Amino acid sequence: MDMKELFHTISLKRKFYFDDLLEELDLNFMELEVLDFLNHEPNRNTFTEIIKSKGYAKSHISSAISNLIDKGYLAKEPAPNNKKVFYLRLLEKSEYALMQQEICIKNYQKTAFRGITKEELDTFQTVLMKIESNLTEE
Repeated sequence: MDMKELFHTISLKRKFYFDDLLEELDLNFMELEVLDFLNHEPNRNTFTEIIKSKGYAKSHISSAISNLIDKGYLAKEPAPNNKKVFYLRLLEKSEYALMQQEICIKNYQKTAFRGITKEELDTFQTVLMKIESNLTEE
């Protein structure tokens, strides 16, 4: 199996660990990623910051944010000195989603890294960091 196919297969299998949760919450994976981003980056709580960080199409992020607002996971508040900028704030409903997401991540990691030694994980992390660095330099 070549690297492209391997990464694609791993990505598809990773999403499987979230399927039940996404169905329960009536969310898609991108919406959950937006909640996760805002949870981990509370000071980067604008549409523009999410776009910069995630690299997704503006239309996809816009749709995800609108859906999250409609479903009661997010609130949108205008910036005091710029009517074009809105701050996004997680609502109480998002707490459950994020807590359940962490459980899914732990289950995924437990399965994905089963039988892998600490040394192998350290090497894997080093390689991934080098790849990220190479891509950032471009």
